[in-house]
Amino acid sequence: MAGLKELDARETAVIEFLLSRVRLAVGVSLAKPFSNGRFAVLTIRQALKQLLQEQPYSALELSQLLSIPEKEVYGHLQHLARAPGQGWRFHLIPAVCRNCGFTFTKRERLTSPSRCPVCRHQSMKRPRFALEAR
Repeated sequence: MAGLKELDARETAVIEFLLSRVRLAVGVSLAKPFSNGRFAVLTIRQALKQLLQEQPYSALELSQLLSIPEKEVYGHLQHLARAPGQGWRFHLIPAVCRNCGFTFTKRERLTSPSRCPVCRHQSMKRPRFALEAR
């Protein structure tokens, strides 16, 4: 399998211990078991891609699920937006002002806007991201 590293017995035991203590939400695990009892470790980007294929998430939700900083998530999202993989399309669900309902449809940046250009309110629904099959 491309991008996967096979672990030795000690690393497998550590992974099993960590997985027993901490489970990521929505069933995404950074370790995938082989048939011989060993584990393959997914990269952050592979786990992010797996999450986005299931349902839309905001960058904050992704950072919490993957236990990485939100700023790091944006770097991975920019890469996935350019190269989502064969048969997949990156979909950006735009931010929305909670006060007046203005939708930021023309915004191409992945980060949240600081305030609404119409009512100047600062409370926004964060943009969400998904990978959709073509």
